[in-house]
Formats: sequence, C-alpha cells, structure tokens
Amino acid sequence: MNMILIVVTSLSLILAAAMAAVAWRLSREARRRSQARVATLAADLDFDLRTNAEISAAEVELFRSEQPRRPASRFAAVLTIGGFAVATALALIGATSRAGRSVPEPVAAQARLPDAGLATRSAPEPVPLELTALTHERDGDGIVVRGVVRNPSTGADQDAIAAVVFVFTRDGGFLASGRSALAGPVLARGSETPFVVTVPHATGVGRYRVSFRSEQRVVPHVDRRERSPIAHIQ
Repeated sequence: MNMILIVVTSLSLILAAAMAAVAWRLSREARRRSQARVATLAADLDFDLRTNAEISAAEVELFRSEQPRRPASRFAAVLTIGGFAVATALALIGATSRAGRSVPEPVAAQARLPDAGLATRSAPEPVPLELTALTHERDGDGIVVRGVVRNPSTGADQDAIAAVVFVFTRDGGFLASGRSALAGPVLARGSETPFVVTVPHATGVGRYRVSFRSEQRVVPHVDRRERSPIAHIQ
C-alpha cells in the first residue's frame, strides 16, 4: 500500500512539473506571437499613416489588447491542472502519514486481548483404556464377544462407557454391529470391568473389531493382549 502511494505521489509531482513546463513554454510562445503581431501591425500602420492619416494610434492599442487573450486562457488552464495535481499529491502524502501513526497504548492493549484466549494450553491427551482379555463364541446366526477392559491408575474416571463391536465378512465388507454398556456407571482409574456384546444376524462373519465409546466421543484404548487387536473367527 505504501509503495502504491509513493508511485502515485511521484507521478503527480512529475505531472505538475510537466504542466509547469508546458505553461512556461506556452507563455513564451504567446509573448513571441504577440510581439510578432505587434511588429507586423506597427509596420502596416506605419505604411498606412504615410498613405492614409485617418488611422489613429488607438487602433494599434486595440490590436495589442485583443490578440493575446487565447494564450492567456490556455496558460490559466494549464496552471489549474498543475495545481490540482500538486494538491492531489499533497493529500496522498498526508493520508500516508496519518496511516503510519502508532496506535495509542490503551487501544493496542485492547486489540491484544483476544490473543490471550489463543495462548491457552490445549487439554492433555486422555490416557487410553487397556483391553486385557477378549474372547468370542457363536450364538446361532450371531456372535457373542466377551472381554475385560482396564482403566490405568494414571488415567481419569470414565463415565457411561460402552463397548462396541463391528463385524466384517472375510473379504473386509461391513456386516453388522452391537453395543453394550460396561457393568458399572463409572470406570474408576485403576479398576477393570468385564463386558459382553451380542451381535445378532452375523452369518458370514469373518472377523470383528472392538472399540469403546462414551456419549460424546470415541474413547481410545490399547490392546494389552498377545493377540492382534483384530480378532478373527475360526
């Protein structure tokens, strides 16, 4: 923005200088033309005075006063344009100087207030639950998944946790899901609890996956068993 104002100001000053040069040149040419006309008229009048004595000196003054009017009007127009260019440049310089003024300290302090909220530390990551045991069994066309989950002693109390089981076909296609709340309403830190999830109508199931969720979010967990976190159906 400052570079644009500098360029515009420079162009305005150059324009004003050019207009002044043009005005000076027009004025000089006007003087030369006036002097030439006066000289020509004086020569003609001198000739006429020798042949016709009725022409008076007042007519010479009339020619002198009437001829230069057009150059004078051009000179005034050029001066007007130059003055406008200079005024525009001065206005831009004044606007630039006002824009560069520093903000008063109280206003600057108020402007920095919203940044205080952005500088707050993010909430620490929750300690994941630990899956310590997991088994499954067939129940007709469904499947029953049993397991044990533990809340580490370094974690926080977990409220309203549910175990969720997703079952898939052998080629990875989603088949069905089931959900069951844990035994207690609160899974305190340092404690563990069993869970049982039944997924009906799971014919063709090839594998399943277990996760834990609260009412608002997925609760992370880690598999502390020796087996893979993805259980396969035999």
